[in-house]
Amino acid sequence: MHNSNIEIGVKSFEDFRKEVTEDFERLDRNEQPEHSFAYYFASEEDMEKFLTPQRIHLLRVIKHKHPKSIYLLAKTVNKDFKSVYNNVMALNQVGLVNLNEESTGNRKSIHPEVTYDKIVIEI
Repeated sequence: MHNSNIEIGVKSFEDFRKEVTEDFERLDRNEQPEHSFAYYFASEEDMEKFLTPQRIHLLRVIKHKHPKSIYLLAKTVNKDFKSVYNNVMALNQVGLVNLNEESTGNRKSIHPEVTYDKIVIEI
């Protein structure tokens, strides 16, 4: 799936619940929800803790260099594999990175991929 934009922001649980309820009401009327894919944090502090400079750098490298594995991504950014792996898994959990498992002979690798054109941060 390709999203042209992904929205990231801060939203209270109450606002999020209201938005989801409105989306379901639109779907019940056979209408499309208004917004695209989005990920919201409970506070700006949570957003800053998650979107670290290292993770933002990894997103840029994945988008522009298209590494064929997390191992190659780690080599590209000159960081240890475990740190890069953990950051990529965290980015995957919120939908900022897709992971595709690929096999070459007896070897399996996880190919990270960014499937959007830009991230829009809403404050």
